[in-house]
Amino acid sequence: MSTVAPQRPPGFLAACLAAAGGHVLASLLIGLALVPLSLVTWTTLVFSGEPSGAALRLFLPWLLVLAAQPFVAAWIVQHGLELFDAGDVTYGRACAAMLLGVLVTVLAAVVLPGAALPVLGHAWAGALAAAAVLVGPHRAAP
Repeated sequence: MSTVAPQRPPGFLAACLAAAGGHVLASLLIGLALVPLSLVTWTTLVFSGEPSGAALRLFLPWLLVLAAQPFVAAWIVQHGLELFDAGDVTYGRACAAMLLGVLVTVLAAVVLPGAALPVLGHAWAGALAAAAVLVGPHRAAP
């Protein structure tokens, strides 16, 4: 049970930390899931001689798991903010924030190639963008 008032937005610092932490933890979890899928997929492609339809179909689950990263990160952000009593956001708002964060991270990697930080890389820019969405105006709960 949470002591957070319904739909109270988090502070900017808490939102930045939650977005960065959610991104790192989701990347770790998705990476752990992708290791076996990657080994099976690429081993099949290498030993089959030519990329067949069956080998390329093994690639689809790998892409689906990779695409799940922002959604897992949104769940981590939402529950992390609630756990630390830093504010309350809906899952939809957290998803929108993390999807924007991924887009901004990719753009930052292209535009600012030398601005990578240790551990976070260019995700610091995505975390700032996600935090701006997370702290934005909230509607009152019905």
